[in-house]
Amino acid sequence: MPCEEALDPAARGPVHPPREVLRRRTGDLGPCTAAGAEGMVGERAEVIGPGRVRVRGEIWNARGEEGRGPGEAVRVAGVEGLTLVVEPEPRV
Repeated sequence: MPCEEALDPAARGPVHPPREVLRRRTGDLGPCTAAGAEGMVGERAEVIGPGRVRVRGEIWNARGEEGRGPGEAVRVAGVEGLTLVVEPEPRV
């Protein structure tokens, strides 16, 4: 195959990913699954500093984590704009 044809996607014909890949990409999350920040309500978060928590590997502004030090656990109770409202998780 000449180089020009190898680089031309039309020359190779249509490419369709396997059904399993499509299922993983679209995900069947069901009608009641919340997305975005609202979907984090109830999730465990880690305090990383004053006014900041980490949830699902992302760092968010937070309110309500006072009295907790870095590394301690809180739970997301709500969302106000781009700020998560957190409440203390019971200490064990």
